[in-house]
Amino acid sequence: MTRSAKTRSTNRPGTTPTAAGRGGVPARSTLLLIPQLHRATHRVGLWLDRHAALGVTQAESHILAHLVEAGPSTVGQLHRALEHRRSTLTSVLDRLEGRGLVGRTVAPRDRRSFVVQLTHEGERLAIRTHGALAALERGALRHLKRNELEALTAALDRIGHPEVPLASGARFRAGG
Repeated sequence: MTRSAKTRSTNRPGTTPTAAGRGGVPARSTLLLIPQLHRATHRVGLWLDRHAALGVTQAESHILAHLVEAGPSTVGQLHRALEHRRSTLTSVLDRLEGRGLVGRTVAPRDRRSFVVQLTHEGERLAIRTHGALAALERGALRHLKRNELEALTAALDRIGHPEVPLASGARFRAGG
């Protein structure tokens, strides 16, 4: 086996051969999941744009789909579930309310909070939107085995946490 063939066979994901071809060293920046995640998110938006009959933006579709699954939710619950900026969430809810798709009422247990619920018209659109997103997801995941789907879901769940352990054991904190 030649030296270069040996180097290629011993490289692990996240490593690159050195200039001298001596085994693998940690890559400076090997992003595997983030670019794929970005493209997938962008493609969902483009897919929704191509399905103009739904007439919803990506942010609106996620809120409607969440309300179909979870039922009436406080603004805080929507924020925790979708992690939109609060100002963005308010703007999207304003648009949905202006179109007569959702209503906001003062929460009975906490008058500082609002409960968001689908209107009759909103429920019809939300069910269609949820169904369309579910079909898109089923098509994307249909060839994955159960353990592959579980691993993918676990990786995506970890990305969403405020503190993600780095490979070195250090922690990244925004602004720090």
